[in-house]
Amino acid sequence: MNPSLPPLLAEINALISRPPASSISGLDVDPEDRYCTEEVKFPYSTTLEEYTGISFDTIPPVLVLNEEEWQLLADAFKQLFNALNISISDLPDDYPEEEFVELIRDHWDAEMIYYKCVGYDLSCCTGNNKTCPYGKECLYCGPEAIHPDEIFKPGYGGLFRDDGTQVDPLTVHIPELCLDCVSFLDEDRERNILCTLSRMSYDGTEEFICHAFQRENKNEE
Repeated sequence: MNPSLPPLLAEINALISRPPASSISGLDVDPEDRYCTEEVKFPYSTTLEEYTGISFDTIPPVLVLNEEEWQLLADAFKQLFNALNISISDLPDDYPEEEFVELIRDHWDAEMIYYKCVGYDLSCCTGNNKTCPYGKECLYCGPEAIHPDEIFKPGYGGLFRDDGTQVDPLTVHIPELCLDCVSFLDEDRERNILCTLSRMSYDGTEEFICHAFQRENKNEE
């Protein structure tokens, strides 16, 4: 086995067994409840190196590992992310594990953003398919990605605030409650407009309340 791998795996397993104090694992968070109270403070952004304490220099490149070794490392990274509540929101399905290991290594010093009651998210898409690590498989900049011109913009005159300022619907804040609502998730034109107008009125100072909220039935096929 590559001599750098055993100490790295041991360090990862130690973190899995005893996550850092800043990890939200162990908090009593109801997955059906979008609102929760956290008992710890989190930096808004950090990196994998800062969060885990594992130096980039200890992670060997895939080229020096055999198949069994990079599979072990891929499994260890996935278990670590699960233990520390870290996700990669733009990771394509069935992404090759060999490339996954290199992806994590390449982004070990990349910024992660923290989302309340969810954890840290590491986004790797660059927005340019020529430089994106996912290539043609990327859901955000690949050939199958939805082009901004194809996204519905309601009305000929657009949307405006009370002071006359025009609003780009794509820039309106999305409260976490909306992520479970059929009005936000489906493609109904009228529902989408009403949803956007409700979100435009939210100033972020108080809890977001939407009287039209209707939870998505995830059991429907």
